[in-house]
Amino acid sequence: MLKILKVLLGILLISILYFYGIIDPKLVDLSYSSIITYLFVIVLISFTIFLSALRLYIILNILSLKIQFNYVFKLTYIGNFFNQCLPGATGGDLIKIIYLIKRYKFFNKATLISYIIIDRLFGFLALFILFLFSLYVLSDFNENLLLLFYFFIIFSLIILILIFIFIYFDVLQFLINKIKNYKNYFANFFTEYFKDLRNLKNFRLINICKLLILSTTIWMIAVFSIILLRGESFFNINSSIMLFTSSVTFFANSIPISFNGLGISEYVFSQLSTIFYDDKAVVFGNIFLVFRISLILSSLPGLVIFVTLRNKLK
Repeated sequence: MLKILKVLLGILLISILYFYGIIDPKLVDLSYSSIITYLFVIVLISFTIFLSALRLYIILNILSLKIQFNYVFKLTYIGNFFNQCLPGATGGDLIKIIYLIKRYKFFNKATLISYIIIDRLFGFLALFILFLFSLYVLSDFNENLLLLFYFFIIFSLIILILIFIFIYFDVLQFLINKIKNYKNYFANFFTEYFKDLRNLKNFRLINICKLLILSTTIWMIAVFSIILLRGESFFNINSSIMLFTSSVTFFANSIPISFNGLGISEYVFSQLSTIFYDDKAVVFGNIFLVFRISLILSSLPGLVIFVTLRNKLK
């Protein structure tokens, strides 16, 4: 029921944006050169799915779950399809967890959920780093942006220190000792969970750097795709501005109000862009609308993989 409401809200938001002239599909360029650009963008987005699968593969192998990349790639594509196309009760991350549990029944379910969350966190951390970089570059235009940059830097350092203390100062062992005194199913479940979480110590600096570089590359390709979608616009688009507006929009896209941020992302992207480019809301609204359609089209092979994999597991 909640998913249906999110879809209806997304459709309502898109309708409102169209009514107020923030998006207008009729103005989307469908010339031959633009269609070639759209196809190239779909290829680029498909490549980010491959990179996302590689990131999850590295994380799972670092954290003691040895698994074939081919299987992770299939699950990542299926998850992407569910996230982009299906407003049902099952999200893409949940699909990954279900299929991993089916194949690796010995693995602690709660721990596996944590590993999927860690994969997501690396993505958000890389996006946050790009946001900070764009904020610093654009601070020349406004001193308040520089103050905001320093605020986020201090906040990030505090969070990192807390995480370091939690992992490396035996907080997990303390929790294990406390919980194992209780003899019941939930106590055993969480005891095993915290034992597995101690594998977080396996993350070395070189591994963290690899995962951040991988995640940053994914977001940079997404931003580059958005820049390409400007088409034959009669004004130049500043890369730093696009990095700033895109990163904020990607964060807004993850807010669980409408299905997959439908309507919210288009509004945020168009309105942020008009701060730097006056009276061009409809241009940027359409750019992100086409980008969203490209995301959907690039995820469609996930449907074929889902049907094939589902039949094999029956």
